[in-house]
Amino acid sequence: MSSVGQKQPAAASPDDASVSDSSISPFSYSTKDKHNDACSVDSVRTGVIASHTKAGYGDDPDAVANGPGRQGDTKRTGSSIGAFLNIVTVVIGTGTLQLPYSIRQSGWAGLVLLPVATLIGLFTGNLVIRALYLTSGGRLRNFKDIGKAAYGRFGLYFTSFFNAVYISGIVCVYIILAGTNIGRIINDLSQNGGAHVPVAVRNSKFWMFISAIMMWLPFVAFKHLAETAVLAFFGFVTSIVVTVIAVVQCARFPDRGGGGAPGAHHPAPATHTDALLIKGFPMALGSIAFAYCGVAIYPHVEAGMRNPARWPTVLAVSMGVITVAYLAIAVTGYWAFGDHVKSPILDNLPNDGVRIAADILITLH
Repeated sequence: MSSVGQKQPAAASPDDASVSDSSISPFSYSTKDKHNDACSVDSVRTGVIASHTKAGYGDDPDAVANGPGRQGDTKRTGSSIGAFLNIVTVVIGTGTLQLPYSIRQSGWAGLVLLPVATLIGLFTGNLVIRALYLTSGGRLRNFKDIGKAAYGRFGLYFTSFFNAVYISGIVCVYIILAGTNIGRIINDLSQNGGAHVPVAVRNSKFWMFISAIMMWLPFVAFKHLAETAVLAFFGFVTSIVVTVIAVVQCARFPDRGGGGAPGAHHPAPATHTDALLIKGFPMALGSIAFAYCGVAIYPHVEAGMRNPARWPTVLAVSMGVITVAYLAIAVTGYWAFGDHVKSPILDNLPNDGVRIAADILITLH
């Protein structure tokens, strides 16, 4: 927490009285404030609001947020609900299905990492958005602009490199997982239905190529995240449905070894009594951190919000929903399969229509 006393809101001038809160960026700060510690999540909510008339941007809310030469092509047309859906859809994904395995690596103590990761996500998510407004001349656009504003050309190159590695890595992971899932689904349907499917069509690499094209299409079709509200809603629904399927199926088919599907092939009962496994704790930490990835899109989500003052609330609600879903699947999956839990957890479930439906939904997500 900052050692500096809590900032007091700047006194509004007579000209400011006619400006509505929704037209003022909630994260703009004066030059004096930039010398203060910006690392408190609470200060994000109570930080100094800079008047848009004093900044010289007139009465246009978009100009207030963007400023000259910044983000002038972005229109704030997105709702808070749309921002919530985008955050949850991006963060909850395939990382959810490996959480029971992460708890297997760390023991039950690994559950503590979930609320810790939530707090870190809240802190960094608010801090990044606040940093976008800490320079004069309007809102910065992304991490690269933040790096340049903080450390000049070196900061620009440094941040650009790691941002590119981060985003490319995430995209590659999803392409591989999507292609693998589609190939497995086709093989399952072929075996269960008895239909002949060409080998090339059952090849996961073929579907990785198709998945890459499918991911590229929305990128060129939509210019702003506010335009993806329908896709975000669909992604949110599929994420929640897959989580519910996994939790319910784990509860219905716990592995007790030698009795009932899908654990009959195990010679001994599954165990899940390990409280703490030090050796696997670092791996569990990495997996859980991956499950909370999403900060790279936060500047773009906030840029499209009609009321950016609600960002801290939207982020907090999103993280709350995500953590509840994560705790549910982590606890249920590890309780059901213990030492035999796999990653993803769907591999532990019976190979029936419900399992195939979950595979299809998580791939579409």
